[in-house]
Amino acid sequence: MDNLFKLQQESQEMLDAQKPMNVGGLCNDIRDMAFFMNQEVVELIEEIAGDRDINKPWKTTHANLFIQPIMLDDKVKSEAIDMLKFAMNICLMAGITPENVDEEFTKVHTKVLNRILDGY
Repeated sequence: MDNLFKLQQESQEMLDAQKPMNVGGLCNDIRDMAFFMNQEVVELIEEIAGDRDINKPWKTTHANLFIQPIMLDDKVKSEAIDMLKFAMNICLMAGITPENVDEEFTKVHTKVLNRILDGY
């Protein structure tokens, strides 16, 4: 995972001529990344469905989507990676680096496992 973060950090450094210099700017940038990531989630769902009607349950064709077999093609995978890239940007903005991503992930993962084991 650290290599993926390194690649994402390199691409962001090429784009980020001006980094936020204050809390408000950082919060706005993270909010933007979350919005963009959400847009990618919508695109991912539409690609999986092969139809924008997945987001329109009132349409008569919507029910047909629940009898179709799942086909995960390259477009679906591309949208999932786009979503991951925005999530990685948020992590980078929060101080998670290629050097500490494994450690930070493991800390949170351990907490989650403990909660599961404790009946969370």
